[in-house]
Amino acid sequence: MNYFNVPYAPGTLQAVAYRAGREVARTSVQTTGAATRVELVPDRASLAGDGRDAMPVTVRALDAQGRAVPGDNSQITFVVKGEGKSIGHGNGDPNSHEDEKGPTRHLFNGMAQLIVQSNDDSSGDLVIEASAPGLAPARLVLPVRQVAPVPFQQVSDAPFTVVSYWRISPASATRPDPSQTLADFDMNTWESGEPPMLRQVDATGSAAVTGPFRIFRASSTPRAQLAEGLGTLHFTGITGRAEIWLDGRLLGKKVDYASGALRVALPAGQGSRQLSVLVEGQTGQAAGVQGRVMVEPAQDAR
Repeated sequence: MNYFNVPYAPGTLQAVAYRAGREVARTSVQTTGAATRVELVPDRASLAGDGRDAMPVTVRALDAQGRAVPGDNSQITFVVKGEGKSIGHGNGDPNSHEDEKGPTRHLFNGMAQLIVQSNDDSSGDLVIEASAPGLAPARLVLPVRQVAPVPFQQVSDAPFTVVSYWRISPASATRPDPSQTLADFDMNTWESGEPPMLRQVDATGSAAVTGPFRIFRASSTPRAQLAEGLGTLHFTGITGRAEIWLDGRLLGKKVDYASGALRVALPAGQGSRQLSVLVEGQTGQAAGVQGRVMVEPAQDAR
């Protein structure tokens, strides 16, 4: 890097670059006068009227000769109307705590930036007005072009909700209480998992864990229309005998060890529901929740 220390004096400071004695670049800055007006400089000439197109607009303070005034920190008031809106502004000052969505912004070193966005399915003009005390205001008109609508999928309710974020208890030789409490801070006793969750049953305790019983637990908040008693809990696959418990209430049972699906009615209730699946496996076989668990509308049950 080359540094040039030049004594300050008002006027023009010019730098000229040479390569092999030939001029290759030239630039200059001038001492400006006091700021007299606001200027708005758009990034582009127009906006697409699809409600998504956005554009930055540079905001500057100029002196009487049209030069940017780097030391001006005037407070600018914005008015945006027509076929668009302001979605925020900034000035590059790391110490600024001004509202980035509000109607005003101070210049920082003579500059700021406003970001505008078109309205949905719009055409016409987006008008920006910027003013500051003691300065002539600026007005910018940006054409908004009509464009083809953005393709979209109509919002609809999902046909089902998947129950996830499962916890799996240690194996037990005797039937455990399916409603036993699991401490919130317990990150080790019960493991985390997602279907398929199959665990080997080993009566000897030598190669795996001891005991045929495990609890598979998850919490879920059904959608409002399903929480009113209109839902079904659909287990797409359970291997082993199983009991389905919800908030301490037995909802249904699977009585055979073979893999199979199970559906039980979801009783009415509000808020988060605690689902516990108590599974009993056979020695030497894997058992557990092997397929995903879904909350579905009752009329979808087949």
